[in-house]
Amino acid sequence: MSLFHCVQLFSFSFFFFFFFFICSATPFTPYPFDLAYHIDCGSPTNSTDPFNTTWLSDRFSTGGVTSIVSEPLHFHYSYEKSLRFFPISYGKKNCYVIPSLPPGRYFIRTFTVYDNYDGKSHPPSFDVSVEGTVVFSWRSPWPESIARDGAYSDLFAFVNDGEADVCFYGFATDPPIISSLELFQVDPLSYDSATLGDNHVLVDYGRLSCGTNQWGPDSAMILTFSAGHGNPIGNID
Repeated sequence: MSLFHCVQLFSFSFFFFFFFFICSATPFTPYPFDLAYHIDCGSPTNSTDPFNTTWLSDRFSTGGVTSIVSEPLHFHYSYEKSLRFFPISYGKKNCYVIPSLPPGRYFIRTFTVYDNYDGKSHPPSFDVSVEGTVVFSWRSPWPESIARDGAYSDLFAFVNDGEADVCFYGFATDPPIISSLELFQVDPLSYDSATLGDNHVLVDYGRLSCGTNQWGPDSAMILTFSAGHGNPIGNID
């Protein structure tokens, strides 16, 4: 073997060893925003869905009563079949309070379905707030498809006091309802928060269905709410 080839082989071996050493010596750091809760409202037990997501039994609520939808076989997942409702006997305001959260931005998603669980054929009217800001208003009568199949609602909000408050306010004697509640920690700089600051809630009120020139049933945009106020102050395209 020529001297040139020996030098080449040595260089390659040294590079491979150095590269392997650097990769081996670098500690594996998990993604920093990995806190998540998936709460199956109304369920007494934990479960795992087909996507290997662990759903926690109902917890962190300040009141209410558990129930199930009238036609459980109509729904694919267990967390869509159970629910918690808040009768007027529990007061006009009831909350889920998720504790021990590090300060930061969180993605919060709810699933709400009526499916005539109480046999009254009257979907309730109620408001939902996150961190003191009213973000969703449900008014009876609901669209038939939503009352029957349910709907997911999601938003981004900052939590700076160590606990996320998702609260429900009943109208008259109507009991608010919720089927599932999810919370994910996300990058605090996402969605231009450096410009918006941490006192805004970003609420998704519609989605664009790709492959069609039709918008969804609601206007597809994210509305921006100032914390503590229920009126939108702008939108993000």
